[in-house]
Amino acid sequence: MRLSRGVDPVDLVNRSPGDGWPVRRRIAHRVNLLANEVDQRLGCQTDDQYLAAVAAQVTGGGIQLSSDMGPCHSCRAVLRLFLQHFPLVNCTVTYRKTNGRGEPVAALTPAGGRLCGAYGYEDAPEVNGLWCTVLA
Repeated sequence: MRLSRGVDPVDLVNRSPGDGWPVRRRIAHRVNLLANEVDQRLGCQTDDQYLAAVAAQVTGGGIQLSSDMGPCHSCRAVLRLFLQHFPLVNCTVTYRKTNGRGEPVAALTPAGGRLCGAYGYEDAPEVNGLWCTVLA
């Protein structure tokens, strides 16, 4: 579905296909409406065109992500991919040094149980009582 120019993004988010739809489907519908509006405003027909158009507008900046836990391997992969597409953006990731019970947490924590992988960054230094790493 393509929308006309000048549509207020807030109005798009508030539109709903109906209360009979499950919440996840309503949210996905709203995200699709917003994505279609962005594509149309940028004049994009493909994902590559979209990435090129957005990258051309990003001249630098930074993102600060904070979490209770360090990012998992999947999240770290998404961050790496994002930074590959937007090399002029720095990303600072901070996460807690203690768990909810006040017990210390290592910078890189094994997932444990039946899960594989680990959370966090092995080389993350402590900054202001948090684990912190800057990705560029």
